[in-house]
Amino acid sequence: MPKALPQNLETIAALQSFCIFGYQSEDPVAAVAEPGYFTSCAARLMANDLILVCADAAQSPAWGLFLVQRVAPQEVALENVAGLTPDTVGGLTFLRAALPWPPKDKENAGGKRRGAA
Repeated sequence: MPKALPQNLETIAALQSFCIFGYQSEDPVAAVAEPGYFTSCAARLMANDLILVCADAAQSPAWGLFLVQRVAPQEVALENVAGLTPDTVGGLTFLRAALPWPPKDKENAGGKRRGAA
């Protein structure tokens, strides 16, 4: 089964409490959707990061936007952003996750990223 290549995970924006990553792969959508596909990228990810994915880039590109729910050495759990709860305030729609904010897991808490100076 294919796995994500950490070198293909590109930082789009690095903020204090979360990052937005881009990931492009020629792997088919079904492979990218498999649990464990992004486990090889666990060292770069934290809970509440966003990953914009382009799968099957060479044949029939498909796009997805995912929220990182949990990160552990052998697990990166993603949530489909389309499944988040919409909250419209002042005419703007925000998407809310069921995650606690800030994350209670101190290793995955916002602030300093793993590997950051």
